Amino acid sequence: MKNFIIIFLIYTGGGCCIDEPYNNENKGEIIKGYSFNGLDLLNCLEMNQEIIIRSKEEYDDFLSILMNCPYNKDKDSLNFNADIDFEKFSILGKLIETNDCNGYFIREVTIDKDNQLITYEITKKKCGSCKENMANINCVVIPSIPNNCKVVFKVR
Repeated sequence: MKNFIIIFLIYTGGGCCIDEPYNNENKGEIIKGYSFNGLDLLNCLEMNQEIIIRSKEEYDDFLSILMNCPYNKDKDSLNFNADIDFEKFSILGKLIETNDCNGYFIREVTIDKDNQLITYEITKKKCGSCKENMANINCVVIPSIPNNCKVVFKVR
């Protein structure tokens, strides 16, 4: 009977963290998350690559890099029109790898206008015993970043 209970718990998620949300949490100055769904990011970007997009031109340049990657050559049908007004908003991101299939991220952006500093802190949360390599670009939309503002990325 003990063996049955242990096997049941393993296969029904008994090894997972029941109280965990398993969804990314956005805090601070983050307006919303931003996704490049359907594109292979893990094979097309450098791990830990930091992304700062302040304009439509920078967005188009970044998208061009992704679309010219051999792993995304068949993705022409995907339509990525920036639905962001870059006069008001910017995009920050950092590609982070995790080896946990139930992992999620707590993402927080703080803006220090006096020191012209933006800090993007990403905290990895793990749960369960699954060991699957995954990556998340952790892109978020924030208020527009002035060109003279420094951006610092922190990963915990």
